[in-house]
Amino acid sequence: MLATLRSQLVSAKSVHRLLATAAAQEVAITAEGLTDGSKQFLHQESRNLCRCVQCCSQYSFAKTMVNVNDGVQITKILDVDADFISAKWSDGHTGIIPRNTNSAYGVDSGATILEQYMDLVQRKNKAHTFWTGENGGDTALEPFQYANVKADKEALQAFLLHFLEYGVAILKNCPILENPVSLLNEDLRYGPVQDTIYGSVVEIKFRSSTDGELVAYTNNELPTHTDFSFYTKTPDILNVYGVENTVVGGESTYVDTFGVLNEVREERPDLFQILTEVDVYYRYAVPGKKLNVSSHKVVEMRGENMYRVVDMFCELDELEFVRHNDIETRKKWWEAYSYYRNKCTEPRTPAARRLDKGDLIMIDNCRVLHGRKPFVDGTGERVMNLMYAEFSHV
Repeated sequence: MLATLRSQLVSAKSVHRLLATAAAQEVAITAEGLTDGSKQFLHQESRNLCRCVQCCSQYSFAKTMVNVNDGVQITKILDVDADFISAKWSDGHTGIIPRNTNSAYGVDSGATILEQYMDLVQRKNKAHTFWTGENGGDTALEPFQYANVKADKEALQAFLLHFLEYGVAILKNCPILENPVSLLNEDLRYGPVQDTIYGSVVEIKFRSSTDGELVAYTNNELPTHTDFSFYTKTPDILNVYGVENTVVGGESTYVDTFGVLNEVREERPDLFQILTEVDVYYRYAVPGKKLNVSSHKVVEMRGENMYRVVDMFCELDELEFVRHNDIETRKKWWEAYSYYRNKCTEPRTPAARRLDKGDLIMIDNCRVLHGRKPFVDGTGERVMNLMYAEFSHV
């Protein structure tokens, strides 16, 4: 029976040979549902996992069920092999329950890689390597070579995994292109590029030492920050592409906020908690041209994991912050934010690297702050393109 049911699954995506010596003794029905080795499924979960053609798409493995099977119980185990459990449920259905990722989602290299690096993909902090300029910064900013990453799939995978682990990855000696979007879409095989109020590719070029719109257009120091805090959802990934850089000075700076905030959580858990609870308001306004407003917590948590950081002090809207929070809340928040920001600016914390022509820097805009040291006016030209993308596309 199990062989018949399994043949109904997409054969191209499930080619595991049946193992006659399956450990059937690991599988048992309990009061709560189904036990399979170390895994324990509720009755409802076992029913929802059914991979027969009546319950599961043969193309995407998405459920085709019309309800959530509330109250349905597993009643009988019919057969077990290394990949599937054949079972019956109280609603009269007979189907198959997958025992591993391959049997659940198909024998596919993508699924296998995803299972191996699931904690990184899900942004679990235990899979991250925290770093500072003095401790781990050299490793975090260790460059990869464009030619290797483009030519070799394993080198590309290593580059993207480095980005997921450290929040930043540097690619050297990229070609200089009029439209660098192809570097992401074709060479690094992720995209599409996300549009912003400045377009899909943002050119940052020195204008003057007193440019009125953005500090980034001047040669003054640019404090470290995340981009687009005034968006309802900040872009996940910032890609910085070096077009030209002949100025004296102006090294790019990077801060791993997860590392800094982990210190805050260990030293002052009360202050860390405030940064996860209080909404902060941001506004970007150019009279007659642009107005964007939003609010975020400095730290967004997913369970015990730091998931997303939003920190752009230059666009902080104190007027809205005052309007929405009482004075005691604001006192506590400013104490917490100052404690955190002071750590970010300690000499040991930032890592610095010069942005060279042909560099492509992938930055986790929800973890790693970026900025720039001042450079000497009149010593050359500094031009870069910025492109944004979603985590899901990596």
